[in-house]
Amino acid sequence: MGIWFKKMPADYYNQLSFFEEDVMLWQNDMVYVMDNHRDAAWCWLQQCEDGESYNFMHIDRHYDMGDYYYDEDLEPVRNNPRMDYLEYANLIRKDGGCKTLRWDNYIRFTHDLRPNWFKTNVFLTQKDGDICVGWHENTMRLIELDALALYGYMHQYLLELSDHLEGVSPEDINWKWIVNIDLDMFFYHYDDNIHLKLYSDGYIREVAKLLQKAMDKIQVLTIAISPDCLIGDGMKEKWYNGFRVLRIMAEEIVALQGFLFPENID
Repeated sequence: MGIWFKKMPADYYNQLSFFEEDVMLWQNDMVYVMDNHRDAAWCWLQQCEDGESYNFMHIDRHYDMGDYYYDEDLEPVRNNPRMDYLEYANLIRKDGGCKTLRWDNYIRFTHDLRPNWFKTNVFLTQKDGDICVGWHENTMRLIELDALALYGYMHQYLLELSDHLEGVSPEDINWKWIVNIDLDMFFYHYDDNIHLKLYSDGYIREVAKLLQKAMDKIQVLTIAISPDCLIGDGMKEKWYNGFRVLRIMAEEIVALQGFLFPENID
């Protein structure tokens, strides 16, 4: 069950998952799993309609709000929003300096393409990075909430949304959500000395249960493993820790239950 747009190789832990590289991309129904969030915009373009409006929830250690691209770089996607995954993944920035889409600029890129997809924008992060860094003015209106109260805020905005909540307009309460989760949110990393798992397995399970309960309010759910940003001694252990979290979520989220985990993940 599910579709591999980029199949996870047997030696996935030796592959480069970095700011403009991908290791894997999998989909079942409206749920997508990838190694880092560089491909998230492509997934949203497959699941969301051009003229519709949506709310946006970003759960991530980082803001992912860079915008290192030129206005001209929007045109290929604007002209062909349902382009093939490989075409999207290999788009090159106008100056030829790197690929157009990176793991830190895809949100602003999509906002420039489809501002109507970002009505109420909830950010639950560890405030790592900058709200906006790059070449454009930040025009997104953000609601920044305390990540320590992750479950409570997810419950309020996904299941109890009303215009009494911060930053919500009356017309926004009927829109479905684009939910963007990076598993590095569940970990803390400081320099090379402090590496912690911030949330218990039980807490992560309750977050997954909440997402399953809210599925009828979610248009698309994109999940990044982000092994580079997890705890572990070497990339293999970092991937392992990410897959452990994903497996907990898969036990509660129906659309994830067809994901084929590596055999050594318990």
